[in-house]
Amino acid sequence: MITRSEKAVPTLISMLGWTFNQDRDIRLFAARVTAHLASYLKIARNAGAVRLVSSLLDAENQPPYENDEGNGDDASIGQPQSADGDNEIGGRTRNEAPLTSQNSLPVLGMMILEKLACDPDNCAEIVKNTNLVTKIINLICYTSNNRSSNDNALIISSSLNFVRMISTTNGKVGATLRQELCENPFLLTNLKSVLEDSRSSPGVWKPAIDIIAAMALDESARNELASVQVIIHKLLHIFIVGQDGPTNYEQSLRVAAGGALSNHAMESPENCLVMLEEQLGDGYDLAKDLVGMLRSDEYTCVAVSLLQNLCECSRMGDDELPTVQTFAACSRIKNWLSDPWVSNQLSSALQVVLQNIMAAEGKQLEAIIGLALQICYVLSPQPFFQGLESHIIGTTLVQKLVNTLNSNKKPSHEYPRMRRATVDMVISVLRRYPGYAIIFSREGMIDALSKVEMTPSNVEKYKVFLGNEGVVLEHGLPLRELAATAKSLIHHATPT
Repeated sequence: MITRSEKAVPTLISMLGWTFNQDRDIRLFAARVTAHLASYLKIARNAGAVRLVSSLLDAENQPPYENDEGNGDDASIGQPQSADGDNEIGGRTRNEAPLTSQNSLPVLGMMILEKLACDPDNCAEIVKNTNLVTKIINLICYTSNNRSSNDNALIISSSLNFVRMISTTNGKVGATLRQELCENPFLLTNLKSVLEDSRSSPGVWKPAIDIIAAMALDESARNELASVQVIIHKLLHIFIVGQDGPTNYEQSLRVAAGGALSNHAMESPENCLVMLEEQLGDGYDLAKDLVGMLRSDEYTCVAVSLLQNLCECSRMGDDELPTVQTFAACSRIKNWLSDPWVSNQLSSALQVVLQNIMAAEGKQLEAIIGLALQICYVLSPQPFFQGLESHIIGTTLVQKLVNTLNSNKKPSHEYPRMRRATVDMVISVLRRYPGYAIIFSREGMIDALSKVEMTPSNVEKYKVFLGNEGVVLEHGLPLRELAATAKSLIHHATPT
C-alpha cells in the first residue's frame, strides 16, 4: 500500500509545494491523490507536511481543462489510466461521482485537512502550525470573488467540519486547540454569518452548531456568546419555533441546537436572560415548549438539560458576590420562574420527571435527577411535596436513589454528576421533609452514602466531559462533604 512506502508518501506530499507554472498539473494530481489517501496518513512522519498542505489553501483556483470531460488527449494529463482505459483519480474512475471539485487546490487542501483531523496525532501536528487554524477560520464565509459558488460552498463545508473535529479533540491537544478557537476574533462572526446567510443550508448549520456548542463549554467564550444574540436567536428557532410556527427541522439538527442552547445556559444567567427575552419578542412559550419535549424520547435529554440550567442560573445570584449584571439577570429569571403560569409548567414538568425517574438509566437518569433537584429548589415546598406523594410513593423514590448510588460506585465520564445529583436530591428532600429520614434510613441510604464518602473520584470533579477529558469543573462542596451532610440530616431526624 502506498501509505506504507517510506519514499512514496514524502515524495507525493513534497509535490504539493510545487508552485511553478510548469508543475501545475503534477501539483493538482498530487493533491487529488493525497486527498484520497489522507484518512490513512500520519503527517508526523513527514516533516513540513502541514505547511505543504496549507499552501494549497493559498493557491488560486485552477481553471478547468479545455477537454476535462475526456473529449481530447489532454484530459488525461497527470492522471493514471485504468486497465480499461478509463481515467482513474486516486482509485476512483471518471464514471464515479467526484469527491470534490477536482480542479480547485483550495478545495482539495481543505479536504485533505478535514480527513487528517480525524486522527488526534495529526491534530497535534496541525496545532504546531500557529497560523493554519486562523487561515481556515477565515475560509468560513461566503465570498463574491472569483471563486465559484460551488467551490466556496465546498470549502465552507470542509472548513466547518475541520473546526468541528479539532473543537472536540481529546487531551491536552484538544484543550490547546479549543483555546485557540476561543481566542480567534473572527470565528463567532463567521459562524453567525453562516447561520444567517441565505446561501447556507441545514447541511452546514449542523457543524457550525456543534462548534458553537463546544465553544460554549469555555466560560469566557460562553460569556462572549451572550453579546452575539443572533446566534441564540437562530438556535432557538431551529430547536423550538420556526418563522411561521413550530419548527420543522430534522431531529438531529434540533437536538444539536438544543444541546448548544443548554451549553450556553450553563452557569450563565446572562445567556438565559437572552433566551427569555427572545420568547417575548417571538411570542412563544419557552417553559411550555420545554415541558412538552419532556414527553418526547427524542428530545428529553436536551430539554431536561436546558430547563435544569435555566432553573440553576436563577440561584446564582445567591452565591458568593455576583456582579451587578449577573445579579440583575438572576433576579429577572427568578421573576419569570415565579410567574404562576411558569410555576404551573414546572409542576407539570415535575410530574413527568417523577413518572419517568424509575425507568431512566445512565445519562438520562442523571439529567432527570438534576432537573428534579432544581425544580425542588425553585418551587415552593407544597407543590413539590404534592408531586412526590401523588406520583412516586416515598419508599419507591428512596429505593431508586439508594440503588442509583450503589450501582454507580465507579463514576462514568458519560454521566459524571450522577452521584452528586443523587446526594443533592437526598439533602434537598430531607431539608424540606424531615419525615422522609425514616424511609431513607430503613431503605439503606446511610450505607449507600458511606460508600460515597469512601470512594470519591477525580471524574466527579468535572460536570462535563469531551470524550475522556474533563472540560467543565464542578463547583460547590466536595462530594464527600455532601454525603456527610446527607447522613447527618438522616441521623438528626431519625428517632434513636
